[in-house]
Amino acid sequence: GQRPVVVSDVDVAWLSDPTPMVRGTLPGLADFAHADLLASSDCVSAEWDVEDDGCFHTLIDRNTGVLVVRPNDKSAAFLGEWAERTAGAFQAWETDQTAFDDLLRGRRRGHRRSSTEAEREAWLQRKKDYCGLPPTTSEESTMGQRSLRPNGVPHATGSRYLYDVCIPGVSRAFTFGIMPVSLV
Repeated sequence: GQRPVVVSDVDVAWLSDPTPMVRGTLPGLADFAHADLLASSDCVSAEWDVEDDGCFHTLIDRNTGVLVVRPNDKSAAFLGEWAERTAGAFQAWETDQTAFDDLLRGRRRGHRRSSTEAEREAWLQRKKDYCGLPPTTSEESTMGQRSLRPNGVPHATGSRYLYDVCIPGVSRAFTFGIMPVSLV
């Protein structure tokens, strides 16, 4: 069978074999076995990391220091969109890292600083249409919802949550998790 790909920056020190985390066999990380992608984040507070599933709801960037990518169509579409967003020249504020984080939040290309208010509103409307969201939905509430496991099975008791984010043109439910700061 196909195996997930683990990408790790050279400045990452692994204190143990990541295989149990990737497979979801570590206590508290059972749902990780169902993620399309796992990412590290800039969350360095052990307390926030535990309380908020890797600082999911905090405006702290998800990053590519460590990635676990499952071999499936949703991950391939995600990586293809990320490659398109990072091709060519960058502004100082639009890098592979910011493009990655914006993509995981379901934001448009160039969201950080080069989007006008009108462009952001147009993207939000496109996102609402693509994702089937109510007209009153705010941008903040479109950046991911707690995920159900395959076939609607609820979250495993005691496990760190995964999140589904709707990314127009990529997936209506791209499932990802943020790895614990204590493991990476």
